[in-house]
Amino acid sequence: MIHIVTDSMSDISQQEAEAWGITVVPLSVRFGEEEYLDGVEMDDLTFFQRLSQVQELPKTSQVPPERFQTAFRRLLTGNDDEILCIAGSSGLSGTYQSAVLAREMSHQKEKIVIVDSLSAAVGEAMLVWEAIRRLPQAESAAQLAAHLEKLVERNHLIGCFEELKYLVMGGRLHAALGKVGTSLHIKPLLRMTDGKLHQVGFVRSLPKGRQWYLDRMKECPPDPSFPIMIAGAMCDDEVALVKEAIEASGIAPGAEILCRHIGAVIGTYVGPNMTTLAWVAKE
Repeated sequence: MIHIVTDSMSDISQQEAEAWGITVVPLSVRFGEEEYLDGVEMDDLTFFQRLSQVQELPKTSQVPPERFQTAFRRLLTGNDDEILCIAGSSGLSGTYQSAVLAREMSHQKEKIVIVDSLSAAVGEAMLVWEAIRRLPQAESAAQLAAHLEKLVERNHLIGCFEELKYLVMGGRLHAALGKVGTSLHIKPLLRMTDGKLHQVGFVRSLPKGRQWYLDRMKECPPDPSFPIMIAGAMCDDEVALVKEAIEASGIAPGAEILCRHIGAVIGTYVGPNMTTLAWVAKE
């Protein structure tokens, strides 16, 4: 049996994991001296409520190897058991390396295959979704991993901020620029490239942000055999508007559009009211 493991950078909840028959190993989120397991000891609503009240951003910690070891041992109980572990981008976190170390420390390491998603949030969740879909036909974890690795280059993740406050708090934007940007209603745009998030421009309104999404999808048309995933950080209304814009554009006829939520690990750096969009491009 092939067991699928991922981490909470994917923003897959523990409830979803149980329903889908997979394991989500949590990263940690720390407010001052208080540390919580992401999605286990603190849910997303509580996290964002607390985030709105802080003067200093919380910190996140990668999954330690021992936490992966515990998950791997629990799953490798039978002779036919294998593990496919899909990790958040090695360019964003040490979590992928922790998974590799946990495999190397296992006495059954030949049964564990680890994929670097080179993504996060809905980009990482896209690969997990595809692994679950392909699982009934997969002959081995290695075969399934090889399929996912071919998709990594076609897997796109972009995003649009509404608020600059959390970029300023995190030291990624000068306070003066943040104040000017807020007064001008500037919305930063992000793209995942080579496993790292890069700021690639600005727009002056959320409708223009939605148009930017459509323009990027026109450049790399979606493969309709994969879903389009939209996620928001406490902004369901904006997620719905992005979904409507994609449907009205006719860019991806026949593609399923899935709406999801941004969780605490990604939310630590972007704050509320950000949307992200992921799709797999045609070959």
